[in-house]
Amino acid sequence: MSDIIINYCYIKYKKKKSQEYKRYGVHVCLVIIDGTVDAPGIRTLFDSGNGKRRSQARLRELESPGSKFLRPGDAGDAYVYLAEQPRSVWTHELTLTPNDVKIGMRL
Repeated sequence: MSDIIINYCYIKYKKKKSQEYKRYGVHVCLVIIDGTVDAPGIRTLFDSGNGKRRSQARLRELESPGSKFLRPGDAGDAYVYLAEQPRSVWTHELTLTPNDVKIGMRL
């Protein structure tokens, strides 16, 4: 229930700010990063679970395209896409989710 209230508040805030700043040409967008952004050392957090080392096959799977991690460059490209949009087709909400993860699922 609290997630619904929080999401409602985010959407209302985004709409308010969009209306407030659009006359100045400011593009307001809510970006939801629904996953783990790959970074140095982040895979070591997922390398061991319950004290056991993961198999090399599982580690390769995590590194493959469409894995459970967002590539920083791809996330950056999404932000560049937002910044370069023409005013006639502005995006006001964008969710970035890795291909191999169900929406709303956390690692």
